[in-house]
Amino acid sequence: MSAYDLLQLVIIGAIVALSAWTAFGKLAPKLRLRLLAALGYRPATPTAASGCDSGCSSCNSCGVSRAAVEQPIRFDKPKH
Repeated sequence: MSAYDLLQLVIIGAIVALSAWTAFGKLAPKLRLRLLAALGYRPATPTAASGCDSGCSSCNSCGVSRAAVEQPIRFDKPKH
C-alpha cells in the first residue's frame, strides 16, 4: 500500500465518519447529546436576555412567528 492510498483511505474515512455523525445528530439529536454528555462534553448554555435590550429588534412580540406555524401539505391528483 502506497502513501497515496493510505492518505486517500484516511481522508475518505474521515468524510464518511463526519457524514454519519451529522446524520446521527439529525435523526437522534437527544441521543447524540446524551452520548456527548457521557463522554464529558458540556455544551455552553446561552443566557436568555429579555426586554428591549435583548437584540431581537421586536419589542413585545415574543410569540410564535408566522413562519413557524405548520401548514398542511396538499397533493392534487394529476389530470389525465
